[in-house]
Amino acid sequence: MTQDELDLLDREERIFKCFQAAIDLLNPEEARDPAKVRELLDFLAEEYTHAREALMARVAGRLREARHGCTV
Repeated sequence: MTQDELDLLDREERIFKCFQAAIDLLNPEEARDPAKVRELLDFLAEEYTHAREALMARVAGRLREARHGCTV
């Protein structure tokens, strides 16, 4: 397997675990597993960071394009 494939498998497993943690949070009768909740929060934090970095890179690229267009 390639590294991309291994990363995809890891991501799929983490998403599945996060769904399980979210379902557990919705069921007040179940004991909450702090490790599952921590995994959920870690995953969400990483996804947010990646999305924010991609967004900021896109904005920076557009600003560079706009500056380049104004100087021509």
